[in-house]
Amino acid sequence: TFLAAILDGLMTVFTLILMFVYSPKLAWIAIFTMALYALIRWIWYAPLKRATEANIIHAAKQSSHFMETVRGAKTIKLFQRQDVRRSTWLNLVVNQVNAGLTTQKLGLGFSLANGILFGIQNIVIIWLGATLVLEGNFTVGVLMAFMAYKSQFDGRVAGLIDKFIEENFDETNQIFEDNDFRFIFPPLNKPLSNEFIQYNFPFYNPEKFPIKQNIISCQEI
Repeated sequence: TFLAAILDGLMTVFTLILMFVYSPKLAWIAIFTMALYALIRWIWYAPLKRATEANIIHAAKQSSHFMETVRGAKTIKLFQRQDVRRSTWLNLVVNQVNAGLTTQKLGLGFSLANGILFGIQNIVIIWLGATLVLEGNFTVGVLMAFMAYKSQFDGRVAGLIDKFIEENFDETNQIFEDNDFRFIFPPLNKPLSNEFIQYNFPFYNPEKFPIKQNIISCQEI
């Protein structure tokens, strides 16, 4: 991945140089568009991160409640608490669904903003390029070549920005990668211990992910 990022960076610089050779004005428009893309991506990062964390938390709470109900079915029936457990579980399911919808809405909003941004960019560049063709400064072939280089530049820069954002997401969510989310939270509201973490998360690195910062305590749930 690191080598691929370096190659993408070199190819991006080479493509940008070719774009400036063809037309500095159009190249600056492409650079400005990618700067706006990076800004929008960064603005969306914080709310999307919070929504993703909330979705993981609600999924864990729902899974924990369901497994507790299955394991304690006899006791629940003995004390006639079926309706209470069912209603509580349904509320947790609703919260999980709502959290998932919030994440999807943020993703759709970013996709819409992304489409509008690059749509406007293409319209402006084609319009200015057509003007240059009519003035005799460009040919149709040169314009098509520039559009091809611009597409490569946009894709590679967007990929680099997305990789940077995804790395931050991976560091935030790595502790939740276990398939069984209920093991994230110890029972009886006890604090998280190193023994508990090491047993359930063998990939856990206490130096990279301090317990106090990257694991949600039961009090926060």
